[in-house]
Amino acid sequence: MEIQLVKELGSFWRSENLKEDVDLIACVVHDTKDDEYYPFMTTDVEKTVKQVINTYEIRPEIEKGYRQIKVFWKLEDFKSTKYNFIVFHIIMTLIGYTYFQLYKNME
Repeated sequence: MEIQLVKELGSFWRSENLKEDVDLIACVVHDTKDDEYYPFMTTDVEKTVKQVINTYEIRPEIEKGYRQIKVFWKLEDFKSTKYNFIVFHIIMTLIGYTYFQLYKNME
């Protein structure tokens, strides 16, 4: 197995201001036994090969956490990506949950 870090792949996102561009790097794993290549890309250009691979190794746990958050916080149908709307929704959910717990404990 061979692993190579590939830098300066270009920009994932180009903006009018050069400082706001989002650059990409990749970690390419070559499975010499099957002669297959597996690229792992990131926008964090400061990461090392080991850090990129470690990030992808914990990806299933991260996705599981997102799934749980979406179900528990009722975010599965939430359409907005604006920070203020998301924070408002989470705060309202917490307030609703707190009132429910108070009501439940009063019985």
